[in-house]
Amino acid sequence: MHRLILVYTLVCANFCSYRDTSAAPQSASIKALRNANLRRDESNHLTDLYRRDETIQVTGHGHVQSPRFPNSYPRNLLLTWRLHSQEKTRIQLAFDNQFGLEEAENDICR
Repeated sequence: MHRLILVYTLVCANFCSYRDTSAAPQSASIKALRNANLRRDESNHLTDLYRRDETIQVTGHGHVQSPRFPNSYPRNLLLTWRLHSQEKTRIQLAFDNQFGLEEAENDICR
């Protein structure tokens, strides 16, 4: 359920990295993938569903937002973001209030 919310909800995240010796190494790549699939919309018409994966190498502070932000998320787009950092770093995400996350437990959102 959370993944579905993540996919279709407005994504607006600030991120930063900091040192942590327990983090595993991460790889760096940029990949954009578009696969066209067919699905039916509300009026039972066939529409294209576009899947896209974005991989971002995090090197400091930054900002990620959904396509067409602040307007609504495109209905026919399934977008997945992958954030990678250097070895022994972590990525800290701060979500906009519009995102609608559940309350964190011990500073961890699940």
